[in-house]
Amino acid sequence: MPNKFRFTQLFIALALLLYASTSFSQQRYATIYRENGDRITGRWLGADGQYARIEYEGQQIRFPLNNITIRFATDLSLVPDVQAEKYFRNGEALLD
Repeated sequence: MPNKFRFTQLFIALALLLYASTSFSQQRYATIYRENGDRITGRWLGADGQYARIEYEGQQIRFPLNNITIRFATDLSLVPDVQAEKYFRNGEALLD
């Protein structure tokens, strides 16, 4: 009986480890919204206390953390089209 219990614990631990490693290995994308209305989407590289970094068209770009908004996605198909998002934001502004 103790061997069966240990095998079950080992199996659960390995399953959790595999799940964690696959979820962290997913590609993360970030959309940076600047105060002037510009929007740039690229592969998320991380941030420190002063800058957020993304890879955009093969270049690393840094953005100061003040006056930006960041949205994350794991799939680029989940990022709305630039034109569609512009119309949506204009509609929200008109409703306000």
